[in-house]
Amino acid sequence: MKREIFRFKQNSQEYISFIIPFSEIHNISKVLVYQQDENGYQRKPNLNHINKIKNYILKNLNTFKLPTSIILGIDKIQIEEFIRKNENGKEELFISEINNVPFRTVDGQHRILGLKKAFEALYKLEEKALISNFSLNVITVLTEENARSVELEIFVDINSKGKKVSTDLAELARYNYNIKENRLDKNISSIAEHIAMKTSRELRENDSEGVWNYAIKFDIHSKTNIGIIGVSAFRTSITGIIKNYLNIIDHGLLELEDQELINACDKHAIEIKDFVTKCWNQSVKKKWSNCFKSSKIENEDDDIVNIFFSKNYYIQKPLGAKSINKLIEMTVGESNSLNEAFEKFKKVIDDSKVNSDTWKAGGVFSGLNSEGGFKKIREMITNEKEIPIINI
Repeated sequence: MKREIFRFKQNSQEYISFIIPFSEIHNISKVLVYQQDENGYQRKPNLNHINKIKNYILKNLNTFKLPTSIILGIDKIQIEEFIRKNENGKEELFISEINNVPFRTVDGQHRILGLKKAFEALYKLEEKALISNFSLNVITVLTEENARSVELEIFVDINSKGKKVSTDLAELARYNYNIKENRLDKNISSIAEHIAMKTSRELRENDSEGVWNYAIKFDIHSKTNIGIIGVSAFRTSITGIIKNYLNIIDHGLLELEDQELINACDKHAIEIKDFVTKCWNQSVKKKWSNCFKSSKIENEDDDIVNIFFSKNYYIQKPLGAKSINKLIEMTVGESNSLNEAFEKFKKVIDDSKVNSDTWKAGGVFSGLNSEGGFKKIREMITNEKEIPIINI
């Protein structure tokens, strides 16, 4: 199996292009899924999206078209030895000789899987052949082994500027690529920011009963932009918690490299997620229960998820998140463990004279959306400052 190729460059980035039938591309390509595959940055395939493509194909079996190029990636060193010139001087890629080195799917996974589903739904050999032999144009990004993040950048560019689909996991994976490609200034501050981004995602999508479940707007390009606070503001609000946490534990993070550092950051992100959830669910939500509205909503993957935020209150907007998370940060800094910090934080909240009505949008805390304002809110929560009485 060989395919004639065409080489081209965009600025300094090299590509090859070739035509290949579905039966071959399905066998050579692989999607890198975040937290499932090494260097993964994509979500698991969306079954609804796949089925829409499958149904389109089956209803238009003799006329369906998928003209947009599939984009793959592969390390240049892994493919060059399989490219040879033929007697006419044209370059050909001997795909059948490339063993155990899959092309990484950058864009087109749903089209490939839609074709696969349609193929599996057919019984007549001549109909299966229509799909098996269906030609697809492939553009392959040639990467250096230590610079694969170019694929991630292309994925983000395509999906954020064109289709408006979720690129949140790609943004998370960018930190991991920075570690592996030695582009991260390795110090406690930068690592804390890295863990804060991972923690934000864990709170948003892996804590179904937590008040931050889908409350954090992680991806402004997503077709379903659920949430009440942007990830940048939320990440900033918890970075200090993480710095103080790292000072408590015997972390040794600065001595770790590559995947070991990534794994350690993942572990700490889950620990911080559990701690932040405990503070908010068992203390903040319990104290100011009227500020939280439980409902269900459809997320970007067409799944029904729980949400607990209300836009009628400031408590989960930047004003509330930054004020309360700063209090958590302070108690962590004064403690020898997260359990001790939680008990101190809980006492502060339990003793506070602030009530749910105080958090109402347009009320007492209106206009305090600055560092000075956050400090005043904390002082009211800790009873160091009187709560103004206003009519709302």
